[in-house]
Amino acid sequence: AVWSLLFMVGVAGYLGYVLFRPKNAVLMLPLFFPLYLWKFELKGIPLTFAEALIYAALLALGLRYVYGHFSKKDAGFWGKFANVLAGLKKRFSGRQHDWKIFAFLGLFVMAAVYSTLIAPDKVMMWDGVTPFFGKRIALGILKGWIVVPVMLFCLFYIVIKKGEDILKMLDWFSASAFVLSLYALFQVLTGRYLTPDARASGPFESANYLALYISPAIVYLLIRLKESLVNKSKDAVLWGAGFAVTFAALIFTKSYAAMAAIAISLLVYFLIEYAPTFGILLKSRFKKGFPWRTFLAFLAGAVLLLVVVYFIDPVKWQRMFNFANRNSSSVRVQVYTIAWHLLTTNWLSGIGLGQFPVQYQLASLNVLGREPYELNMLHPHNFYLAVWPDLCQ
Repeated sequence: AVWSLLFMVGVAGYLGYVLFRPKNAVLMLPLFFPLYLWKFELKGIPLTFAEALIYAALLALGLRYVYGHFSKKDAGFWGKFANVLAGLKKRFSGRQHDWKIFAFLGLFVMAAVYSTLIAPDKVMMWDGVTPFFGKRIALGILKGWIVVPVMLFCLFYIVIKKGEDILKMLDWFSASAFVLSLYALFQVLTGRYLTPDARASGPFESANYLALYISPAIVYLLIRLKESLVNKSKDAVLWGAGFAVTFAALIFTKSYAAMAAIAISLLVYFLIEYAPTFGILLKSRFKKGFPWRTFLAFLAGAVLLLVVVYFIDPVKWQRMFNFANRNSSSVRVQVYTIAWHLLTTNWLSGIGLGQFPVQYQLASLNVLGREPYELNMLHPHNFYLAVWPDLCQ
């Protein structure tokens, strides 16, 4: 009862904040993303705290907008209603080509609705005894993973007007990643892991979830650190501390895929940042102005990272390339193989939202010829295999 009361008070307080400070309130929403783990039921419908804040923000912005038009005294009811519609038209027609974005979002939502409709009510798992309630899971994913993120995009679309607004939003997101990283480092220092393989995971049940969450923040913090050093800003200490904490947490997640993703992202950023310079380098190798020191420091840092990762868990590093036995790499290969089979056999209609766990089990024996290393698999561990076509989790 106490937690339920706190839940409602928190949502109500945030709604009030949006009413008076709409832009700041919406831009700080990423700070509360991890609180999707805080769940509440409203008349049997599950609701997370992060979802509730998004609903509250949309409601508050809608109230502000309608009140701003209906408070005018120079028109009757229908005239004010027409002003509301005209204002919406002006808002959405003021940015070129944005209709293409919303057209894509509409098609994506329609595809997700179709994937929900084709999901079976109930399917028996591998053992023939355990029921898998596919329709209920599909409805939950449609609400929490499709509709709510689209609502969040609409909120950002409404309040973000310039590049500085995007930076503020990313600042709040990085702050949430920083807090989660502190929690992960606390697990490392105390040995109070939630995972059976002693990997830092923060509040999540899997270390990979934490790695997925903090990796974009690490890239962003490193770029902000680089910019602050170039501009000789006092904020360099702040960005450096944020990067150090989040990067340390990533190391102890032992998620090699996340580390590789960060390295590739930084390489792409580096190439884009100095693209004109690379064009000149094709004509003159030793053209001045190319940041050779930065480039060599990046390479040295990458090598040092590989050494650190190896000595933290040399056994996992050695097993990673042993595909003949059970390890994270061989499990991933099996998952990709089964997911690809499901995709090619259901390339148009898909298998339905959230149906991968049961379909993975049922198809594994026919595809692999034996029981897979990991019988319970929530998703195919690949964005494209999970989304195209509607093979969503």
